[in-house]
Amino acid sequence: MLQGRNVHAGAAPVTEIGIDRVVRNIGTGHFERSLSALMAVRSLVTAGGPMWLPVAT
Repeated sequence: MLQGRNVHAGAAPVTEIGIDRVVRNIGTGHFERSLSALMAVRSLVTAGGPMWLPVAT
């Protein structure tokens, strides 16, 4: 079964909005990957902050 897609010929594509998109992202693992990427960027910003603070002042 094709989830999130309209299988009728010539029909307009189905747009996922709101909770439907969130549920699909959690089910496919996209949510977890997004969180891990966000945490990786945050850790780089946190680690880089104190190192460059004396240079900036």
